[in-house]
Amino acid sequence: MKKKIFGMIAVAMLIGLQVRAQEVEVKAEKDAWIPTISLQVDYQARYMSKGKVVNPESMIFGDANLSWDFGFYAGIWVAHDWNDTNKEIGIAYEPEEIDWYIGYAYKFEEVPGINSLEIDLCYTYWDYPKRAGDVLHNRWEQNRELSLKLTTGLRFKPGIWVACDHENDKWYAKLFASHEYEIIEKLTLTNKGELYWGNGRYNGGTYPGDRQLDHYKNALSTFVWTVNLDYAITENIKFGPLMQMAWALDHDVRESWKGPNNFNSKNGCNILWGFKVAAEF
Repeated sequence: MKKKIFGMIAVAMLIGLQVRAQEVEVKAEKDAWIPTISLQVDYQARYMSKGKVVNPESMIFGDANLSWDFGFYAGIWVAHDWNDTNKEIGIAYEPEEIDWYIGYAYKFEEVPGINSLEIDLCYTYWDYPKRAGDVLHNRWEQNRELSLKLTTGLRFKPGIWVACDHENDKWYAKLFASHEYEIIEKLTLTNKGELYWGNGRYNGGTYPGDRQLDHYKNALSTFVWTVNLDYAITENIKFGPLMQMAWALDHDVRESWKGPNNFNSKNGCNILWGFKVAAEF
C-alpha cells in the first residue's frame, strides 16, 4: 500500500514538473514579444552630424526605441531647435528633424577569428517638416537611407557601417570602435571613434548647384571622437555629460566648411558638449 502511495506521489510530481516546464516555455515565448523600451534625451551645445555642424545653437534631441529579443526594432529620433536659428534664411521650424527607423539585428556567436559578429540592417526615413515648399532646400525635404552595420566581438568592438541614400545619390562608410571602462561602481566612461569616407554628393555643400561649397570626390572626410560619462542613477536610468570632437581630414572638405552660411570651425575641428539622460525598461 505504501509503495502505491509513493508511486502515485512520484507520478503526480512528474506530471507537475512537466506542466510547470510547459508553463515556463509558454511564458518565455510570450515574453519574447514584450519589447524593451529605450528612451534618451540629450541637450547639446550645437547640432553636429557626422562631424559637420548643422546648427550652431543649443539643441534638444530625443530618441524612443522599441526592441524585441528576436532582433527587430523600431523607433523615432527628433531634433528640436528651440532657438529657431535657421529662421533667418526662411526655414524656421520646430522640430528641425524627425527620423523614423526600423531594422533587424542578429548576432552570430563563436565566429572564428572575431569571436562574434552582429549584423544590423536598418531603414531610416528623414523628415524635415517645415522645409516643404522651400525652393532652396526642397532637395533635402525628405531623405531615405538604407544602412548595414557589422560589429565584431573583438576588443574595442571594431566594425564597419555602410549607408546609402539612393534618391540623392549619397553614400558613406565608416569604421568604428568603442571601449567602456568602469571607473567606480555605477560610473562608466565610454570612448568611441568613427572614421568616415564618403562620395562626392555626401561631401558636397548644402545648396544644390553652388560649386563654391561642393566637394565632388570620394574622400576620407572626417574623424569623430565621442566621450560619454554615465552614472547609473537607478538600475534602469543613466545620466551624464558628453563631449564630441570632429576633424576634417581632407583639404577640400576643410575648405568647404569655410564656405558662406557654414557654421563650422575655420581650422577644421568642431567641438560640442552636452548632457544626456537614458532609460531602459
